Amino acid sequence: MPLVLLVPGLLDVDAAVLAACAPLSRVAARAAGEPVDDAEAELLRALGIDAGTAPLAALGAGLQVGSDWVARADPVSTLVTHEDVRIVARVDDLAAGESGALLALLNGHFAGDGLAFAAPRPDAWFVHSREPHAVALLPLAAAVDRPLRDRLPAGDDAKRWRRWWTEVQMLLHDQPAAARERAPVTALWFSGAGRLPLRRLAPLDAYATSSRDGDVLRGLAQVAGTQAAPLPAWRATGTAQQAVIADPVDASSLTAFATALLAPALDALDRGALDRLVLIAGGRSGAARWSLGRIGFLARLRRRTAAFASPARDDG
Repeated sequence: MPLVLLVPGLLDVDAAVLAACAPLSRVAARAAGEPVDDAEAELLRALGIDAGTAPLAALGAGLQVGSDWVARADPVSTLVTHEDVRIVARVDDLAAGESGALLALLNGHFAGDGLAFAAPRPDAWFVHSREPHAVALLPLAAAVDRPLRDRLPAGDDAKRWRRWWTEVQMLLHDQPAAARERAPVTALWFSGAGRLPLRRLAPLDAYATSSRDGDVLRGLAQVAGTQAAPLPAWRATGTAQQAVIADPVDASSLTAFATALLAPALDALDRGALDRLVLIAGGRSGAARWSLGRIGFLARLRRRTAAFASPARDDG
């Protein structure tokens, strides 16, 4: 029985703090980290599920999307330089009045294109349509603080999505939300597109943080016919595939996470209650995965710890 454990924010913790964490050292001794594009998409891949993250996140946030094609539409702040445009940060604290005004503006403008925008929470924005779109959309973490020229929509429908991306910026330009002193909304970033899984999913034990980071797993649990349990209820049961999205981690909460979740998971792997552990670490600028299988006692003794570090990535 495998466990997939996703830890938001882990890669943003100082390298020296990560290296001093004993359970993370146990991970590093048994597996090499691999950079991945998107932590949530990697969670689905590790569970063997072929679906976009956005429709699952929408369902987990309380938006019923049915068979619609869905993408995230995260409000972001951008910075225009003489060389390029860059995303500074995602904006997740819009007031109800600000959100309502922007949604009315967007829906009025794009209704003729078959697009509908919705925000069940200030930090959960989506766009959906009846018809699918042949477009590849990069995750937000792959675009923050990077030149956007080569990170805009690609694919057969890329031309109109790039046009829509520009139209959104023009629409937002004169709005009060774009003039906010802190975190102005100057663009939307689209990502995670797809539809809900159509096939019946295997039994899944899911445990999710109450924050936005848990939306994908909450939605996935609903599709699987169950509900995601709150943390820290996880324990290795040996009865079904398990997935856990932890509370976002920083330097002050790393020890608590490692003690309550990571160390027990490693112990369960060692005693045979788990046959595989996949650790997925998220951060502002990307993600990484470590995949651990069961090994014998003598092998564990030969190399018990190693320095845990974020794997190097090539951003092109």
